[in-house]
Amino acid sequence: MENLEFENFDVNEETVSSSQPDSVSPEEEQRENINFSNKVIKALEDKIKLNNTNSNFNIIQLKRVYTHGAKAAEEDRGLFAMARVNMYMRMKNEKQIILGKKKSAKKEKLTELVLEDSSVNRIDKYIDATANWHPSEKDFEEAKVDIVKYELDYEFKDIDDLYLDEYKRIEFEY
Repeated sequence: MENLEFENFDVNEETVSSSQPDSVSPEEEQRENINFSNKVIKALEDKIKLNNTNSNFNIIQLKRVYTHGAKAAEEDRGLFAMARVNMYMRMKNEKQIILGKKKSAKKEKLTELVLEDSSVNRIDKYIDATANWHPSEKDFEEAKVDIVKYELDYEFKDIDDLYLDEYKRIEFEY
């Protein structure tokens, strides 16, 4: 099956293989996600050791804050997520809320009517009061230092691909 012929074009092995020269295998991408996740956890653990003077932080809290920050980011997820961690730790240590201003994204013109999802959402299940809180410039500057220090410059595609979930024991029923 070296050549496949269709009505208006030819597809052969050379064309297919040359169209994706820089593609990463799923195994390599998973390995990169694991390595990056380990670096994030190391950074969060170090932050706990350095900042655990007045407030009690734990790794579960900071992983949640990092994850929510990455999901809320419009671009540069890693930077925004680490800035959210810095904001959370600063606010908890100082016991006061100081927020930054949201950087305005490109204003897009409304071209069509977008309807809401018709699925039923329960608001009593989970409400994140901090969803619209934005880190200050100081939080972003500290996050940039953290990214260099812990080598967190990997651009992950989706936060759910990383290994930051809480450990849950699997119960077997016999």
